[in-house]
Amino acid sequence: MPQRWTNLLMALGVVVFFTACQKSNYSSDQPLSPSYSSSVFISSDNDIVYAFDPQNGQEHWHSSVSNNVNATPILIGNNLFVPTLYGNIYIFDKNTGKTVKQISINSQIIASPISSGNMIYVAGVNDTLYALDINTYAVKWKFATGGQIISSPTIYNGNVIFGSYDGKVYSVNQTDGSIIWSYNAGTSNYFKSSPIVSGGNVYIGCYDSNLYTLNAVSGTLKWKYHTRAAIESSPIVYGGNVIFGSDDTYLYCVDTATGIARWVSRTYDRIVSSPTASDQVIFTASYDDTLYAFNILDGSVKWKFATGGAIKSSPLVYNGRVYFGSYDKSFYVVDTASGNLIWKNKLNNIIECSPIVGETTGSNFYPTISGYKK
Repeated sequence: MPQRWTNLLMALGVVVFFTACQKSNYSSDQPLSPSYSSSVFISSDNDIVYAFDPQNGQEHWHSSVSNNVNATPILIGNNLFVPTLYGNIYIFDKNTGKTVKQISINSQIIASPISSGNMIYVAGVNDTLYALDINTYAVKWKFATGGQIISSPTIYNGNVIFGSYDGKVYSVNQTDGSIIWSYNAGTSNYFKSSPIVSGGNVYIGCYDSNLYTLNAVSGTLKWKYHTRAAIESSPIVYGGNVIFGSDDTYLYCVDTATGIARWVSRTYDRIVSSPTASDQVIFTASYDDTLYAFNILDGSVKWKFATGGAIKSSPLVYNGRVYFGSYDKSFYVVDTASGNLIWKNKLNNIIECSPIVGETTGSNFYPTISGYKK
């Protein structure tokens, strides 16, 4: 009997001790907010979108999109919009990869979308440009063309400008979708290249082997430059030059005022990737499996980096590094000055879309394929 009473008193003491500890350990401090870091986002034909640390390639998260991704995703606030080949647009929290929403435009999406204000503009292969409200996800307006839209739109002075497979370049009002102007290059031609606007001019490549320069306000032709094959690469404007690749294997640097070439440099296969520029160097990739760095002054090759497959992905320059994907199923990061490999990640399928970077500060960095600038 004494033993039982002793055990009972000990048990009661333990309960009182832990109860007192629990009360005394409570804190009025709020839980710490989760800490996130910057990410570079990329996808491939393995139906997965990835978020990697831009510095070391460590994976932050990955999420399934159940379809191939050709178009470059876009960031709006904390949301990552990922368009897929069969028309679904997945919206993820950029920090966690958790699904926020999934919407559909019932059309294949190959062109990279662009956003402005509360709207996102998405081109469909079903000949239609869609304007979506990013708050309600409803279609605000649609604009139909006479052909597929592979050209990624850009925005200039309140208008959305893009090319179509019907041989026309269009400028439509971004508020209501009413047409401002169209330029007809001929029904036997079609536009896959994405336009860029600089100095009041629209620059866009065409399958008829011409780079067209149009007045951005009226759509009238100023000049065109002829290459020896179709132009799928989207041009950039840098230092008074318009720079673009062609299926004839050459990279062209043309004076924006005169339409006369300053230099032409050759790779060993067609150039579909869109170039980008940084510190007097032009970075572009070729179907010859190689990323090139060209000097802007004379077009000489500063360095080149070979992969194991064709490169369609447009390179992105960020903090002294070039980010791009390859058909060899790897995502590469190389040094802008030397071309030396910094890190690479295998994604288990070919990479056609281009990377973007989202910083914790809210700054976003895009390739030039959809008219975005840093």
